[in-house]
Amino acid sequence: MQCLVSVNQVEEALLVVNAGVQMVDLKDTSHGALAALDLTRTQAIVSQLRTQSFAQPVLLSATVGDDWVSLAHLRLAVESRLAIGVDVIKLPESLWRARAASHQLTDWCSQGVKLIAVFSPDALHSATKVQQSLQYVAQQGFYGVMVDTIQKAQPLSQAVTVIQLAHFIQQAKHARLLVGLAGGMQLNDLDWVFQMAPDYIGFRGGLCKAGQRQSQLLPQAVQQLVQRLRNLSGAASISLGSYQRTA
Repeated sequence: MQCLVSVNQVEEALLVVNAGVQMVDLKDTSHGALAALDLTRTQAIVSQLRTQSFAQPVLLSATVGDDWVSLAHLRLAVESRLAIGVDVIKLPESLWRARAASHQLTDWCSQGVKLIAVFSPDALHSATKVQQSLQYVAQQGFYGVMVDTIQKAQPLSQAVTVIQLAHFIQQAKHARLLVGLAGGMQLNDLDWVFQMAPDYIGFRGGLCKAGQRQSQLLPQAVQQLVQRLRNLSGAASISLGSYQRTA
């Protein structure tokens, strides 16, 4: 499992990558759940990360807004970010579920564009609808899916049950989609999320002063996140190795 951290400036991006984070999300963290970071700052971050050498490759994702105005606006938002080197585009439910955008999304996927469909916790309450939605996304050719809260003051663990999250992860992996969890995550959430085995877990507020996502990231919190994830991964590897030797 990897950790993804949302950033809004060059300094934060360098902080998390140098700490060992391999998935960086470019987002305006001052408002909304998936507010788009302006293109100027996005380009500055991408340019800085692409011109430096790091121990491990870095995957850059970007949000394009909590809603959409028109197809023309959507094309500009997505293609301008792809053009400057963003790897993955995250899309809200209002967009990836919209029939009017379906053809455009399928077209991008056929071109190899990596799209992630973001699900709200409410979308997970019906197991049947989850399965149908994941099948639809997979058929379109999406790269992945994730669950994220709209109201960041409410942690994901309070917005949806563990059973519903486990079902979502299982079904997403069955559909061969990259799957992630995010929404008000704190460092202590790593333990139970790790056991559910998503591909990644997203952080922002839990790494900021007083838990406020609008504040800057705290270097010590970022380092703790990376180290705790390494410890969990190491312990899991040891347990698996012991099992294989005794099997």
